Amino acid sequence: MENIVSNLNCLISELNAEFQKKDSPFPINQLEGAIHAFSLMRDSILSKSFDKSLQNYLDKIMRWSIDSWPWNSLITKKTWSIIEEYNKIKK
Repeated sequence: MENIVSNLNCLISELNAEFQKKDSPFPINQLEGAIHAFSLMRDSILSKSFDKSLQNYLDKIMRWSIDSWPWNSLITKKTWSIIEEYNKIKK
């Protein structure tokens, strides 16, 4: 689980950096939502209490990433990977 927490910290940092860019291809409101959701995910993993409402956030992020995020972006690929890994852990 340390690996996913480390990956989450990295992704959150990358999302924050993307949020600061004026010419980001990512919608700002979606970046804010993703930062919030991945912070909740990290806290959930660390506390080992998997919040069922988090899945709603993750479903939104998956829709956003498919509909309006650049597919070739490393952030998008990391997002998909982390959500997939989280879904395996929480089972």
